Amino acid sequence: MKLLKTRLHCPKCKGDNLNLVECGTFTTTFRAEAGVFDREFGIHEPEGIDRIEAHCRDCGHAWKPRGALQIDDVAIDPFGLGSALPTDKQP
Repeated sequence: MKLLKTRLHCPKCKGDNLNLVECGTFTTTFRAEAGVFDREFGIHEPEGIDRIEAHCRDCGHAWKPRGALQIDDVAIDPFGLGSALPTDKQP
């Protein structure tokens, strides 16, 4: 498990106890045998994530963070680069 700090906080109450949801499209494949398929069994395959939705667990406020298309977009240093982040100025 890799724990990441988020750069987000609730714009309403400034809380940082959040539910973050990656939203997008996926395909579910069902296999039929002898003309019968099980509606409860399917293979889910993601096709693309197109937005993040956030929900504050402290005050209930919900919003869509601007410019965030996937969970790494709201994480601080998601790749563990530390001081090698491209935004750091090198002498």
